[in-house]
Amino acid sequence: MNTFSNAPHAIGVRTKVLVTGAAGFLGQRLAKRLVSAGYQVRALVRKQSKVSALMKLRVEIAFGDLADQSTVVSAVKGVDVVVHAGAGTSGTAKDSETATIQGTRNVLDACRLCCINKLVYISSCNVYEVAGYTENQVVTEDAQLERFPLRRGYYSASKLQAETLVTEAMNRHGYPIVVLRPGTLYGPGCEVYTGMMGASFARRIFIVFGDGKSVLPLVHVENVVDSIVECMINNAADNQVFNVVDQDLVTKTMYMEQIVKLLYPNAIVIYCPMAFLLMLAWSAEKLLPLIGIQPVLSVYRLVSSQKCIRYSAEKIQQVIGWRSRIRFDQGAKGLLCNHREVNC
Repeated sequence: MNTFSNAPHAIGVRTKVLVTGAAGFLGQRLAKRLVSAGYQVRALVRKQSKVSALMKLRVEIAFGDLADQSTVVSAVKGVDVVVHAGAGTSGTAKDSETATIQGTRNVLDACRLCCINKLVYISSCNVYEVAGYTENQVVTEDAQLERFPLRRGYYSASKLQAETLVTEAMNRHGYPIVVLRPGTLYGPGCEVYTGMMGASFARRIFIVFGDGKSVLPLVHVENVVDSIVECMINNAADNQVFNVVDQDLVTKTMYMEQIVKLLYPNAIVIYCPMAFLLMLAWSAEKLLPLIGIQPVLSVYRLVSSQKCIRYSAEKIQQVIGWRSRIRFDQGAKGLLCNHREVNC
């Protein structure tokens, strides 16, 4: 059960927290929660990042690059807890290597050098080898991790490699580490329709991949923030890996009906059978390279993103008592209100 007070808990009343990736969708909300709870917060952000929201919170801003070791050491120095949510998001090989992999290596080394109290690393459910799972499999933290990461793309591959660096450091670097694997984040300000759902054209036509019955691995951004804060203060989480996915089983059809169709009532929605999509992806893989074009979507990536599975969050519920504080109906309403497309 989530029980967050308005002051820092056992980790210390003057706890200082460094948040990497603090200008991002998750990082900004985490910084806001920590400040409101009385923690001192330092944010490591790139120089080109928008920091106006963080500055309003009176967060200490540290400009720098995760790939620069000296910058990371300077940012970590003097803090008690590090929440490493930063990663390369462009999807390029260079950004994935420097920001995600080298950046994580730099964070781990800096945490050891500066003798921090705890590291919470934000990984992703993309590290699992979904393509090899059976239909309707319940995915726990012990499930097979991706063995062919580059077939999923540079982002997924780098997140897996970065997580491997973190788990290898557990029990070895002298400070406790927690790894969180969130599902698909949603909430006010998020991308409403992502590639996991399908494809869209100018928000006038929505192509939903599959028959709409598959369950989405959704987790509200505030619920992820809850899990981070609880892992910071709860020693039972130390040196553990947790899936973080909401308890509500939300299908694609439910998401379309309760969010997308209300936001875009005049749009056309088409459910595209997976058999047809797989045929298109297979044909593109075989034919496009013949004319020098690399296909955008491969069969492997399609199967990895669309297979009917369900991620289990039972471990984090049992170990530290985390639950989805914001349920889907509440989260959907908040998302709709944020877009100002419906009456609240």
